[in-house]
Amino acid sequence: MTPLHPQLRARGYYEELDHPIVGTHPIPCLPFRFSGVERWLRRPAPTVGQHSREILEEWLGMSGDELDALEDTEVIGTQPKL
Repeated sequence: MTPLHPQLRARGYYEELDHPIVGTHPIPCLPFRFSGVERWLRRPAPTVGQHSREILEEWLGMSGDELDALEDTEVIGTQPKL
């Protein structure tokens, strides 16, 4: 990993973010600050398939049975197919 530049760290360029898979890491952010914005990063990147059921059900109106069928046929899931 490239060392984090001390000047960028002191100016708040990196924000620590906790991810459920890779743990806590400094993530580079926008190179400027607003007094009303404490943090730019609100949540970690989603994991594979983390929101699939939510989007398909709530936004597209699919039923639980339809989603179960998609999971059974490996159209959606939470693990990459190897």
